[in-house]
Amino acid sequence: MVAVCYSRVLLGVHRPQDVMAGTVEGMALVAVAVLASSGILGWRKKQNQEPL
Repeated sequence: MVAVCYSRVLLGVHRPQDVMAGTVEGMALVAVAVLASSGILGWRKKQNQEPL
């Protein structure tokens, strides 16, 4: 992964700031996905819950 980031900057396709911003954004999206899939965010409905 680091090699891909480095090559993008080396080839002049992206600036270092672009690569770092993309990395931070990707890590944030992964964190949200992990929290959502584990049920911590409360997005999944709890089973065996009686209606109010």
